[in-house]
Amino acid sequence: MGDLTLNLLIAVTVLNVGLSFQYGFYLGFVNNSKDAVRAYLVDLGAETAGDDAHFRYMWSVLVSIFAIGGTIGTFGMPPITDRIGRKRALLLCSLPCIACCAMMALATNWTMMISARLVVGFGLGGGLSVVNMYINEISPVSIRGALGTSTQLLITIGIAGSQALSTEKFHMLGTQELWKYMMIAPALCNVLLVVGLLYIPDSPSWLLQSQGEESALVALRFLRTNSSEDEIQDEIDSLKNEAALSHGKSTVTCREVFSDSRLWKPVIIGMFVNCSMQMSGIDAVFFYSSMVFEQAGIDRQSAQVWTTIVGVVNVLITIPAMLFMDKLGRKYILASGLAGMCLSFMVSTYAMLNGYHMLSVYSMIAIIVFFAFGPGCIGWFIVSELSPMHARGFANALGLGANWGANWLVGFLFPFILNAMGNWSFSVFVTTTGVLTVFTLLCVPETMGLKPEEVAALFAPKGSTKEPLLADA
Repeated sequence: MGDLTLNLLIAVTVLNVGLSFQYGFYLGFVNNSKDAVRAYLVDLGAETAGDDAHFRYMWSVLVSIFAIGGTIGTFGMPPITDRIGRKRALLLCSLPCIACCAMMALATNWTMMISARLVVGFGLGGGLSVVNMYINEISPVSIRGALGTSTQLLITIGIAGSQALSTEKFHMLGTQELWKYMMIAPALCNVLLVVGLLYIPDSPSWLLQSQGEESALVALRFLRTNSSEDEIQDEIDSLKNEAALSHGKSTVTCREVFSDSRLWKPVIIGMFVNCSMQMSGIDAVFFYSSMVFEQAGIDRQSAQVWTTIVGVVNVLITIPAMLFMDKLGRKYILASGLAGMCLSFMVSTYAMLNGYHMLSVYSMIAIIVFFAFGPGCIGWFIVSELSPMHARGFANALGLGANWGANWLVGFLFPFILNAMGNWSFSVFVTTTGVLTVFTLLCVPETMGLKPEEVAALFAPKGSTKEPLLADA
């Protein structure tokens, strides 16, 4: 990590604590806090005690509406980002996130809580799509994978943090009287984001296209304090080569992308990798592991503790995954992670069917381990890495939009799958992870250590004499 300067570390930390941690926090929040929120709403008369069917439906809406907001934000923000820049776009995204903290703190009924989750989903969906582009564009090639994976690391810390705060046995905020105070954490994230963005520069790639070479040089000198002027100029030249692929265009249209195989191939692969994050079943584990543990015969408070342990394991495994990302390669890590998840879901299903409660817990931990070391690391940055500068906003909208769409599908349907299939529930994900493993091995290219123009060359038609991924003038 010799190319990691203090200024670059500060920039990545501001982005990830400000948005990635916050995203993970809201993901983990709905797991262990379910009973506290239910008791709170019953006391207010907004929920009927003992009506499990109604609560299950409303809780599914509360969980899944987050992804609907995320999908809208993901599709809406990248085109704006290309016009106003990464920093201003992130400041816009912080507004709905701040609003959610107030809405959740003041919520007295389902409508207010569901609206708050929709609003923050919109802010985080747009924000994460921008963060991934931003980090990709400020990262040196040699550590691009590791810094891209840092997004997942902060997401896992956010998940574990919210789960720990809401675990009843830990005697922190997991009660009907105190759960609202959990909103202080995302509120502080937004403060850090807004203040930190005043300090760090915009993306050199965007500055080169919008304001010229001098502005891009200023940004690179800030981020590359250990690089010589010649090295910085070499990086500027590489950015110019990438920009030349667009023939001066800063964006692309849907028609241009899907009429050119050199553009749609990386978009489709990026969508697949992002779908693999959610269709691997990981959100079923994050959202509903406490429910699964309880159905496996573990008492409620112990189930919450085990859910938190699963979150901590997720953090610990992401750290070595981050370190190995620029050594083992994207394709190998993704395929290995998905295959391991497939095997772990098999073991989990067998354990729950036969009443091996602790084996079901250990297999759940194994699922998290393989996810953290595989699809969890790669999905957030692979779209920006695969796509040329002028198509990056469009590709992120579709790639992360697919991520959020699959997130909604799993978040909404899994409680009903769990209710209908019981201990067979995870068998669904045995199939999906098996199919995703095969697709990865056959279709996903290796991009480790490649410059943008070298990544572009991977999608050039065989025997083509045209520049790869070059939009027709």
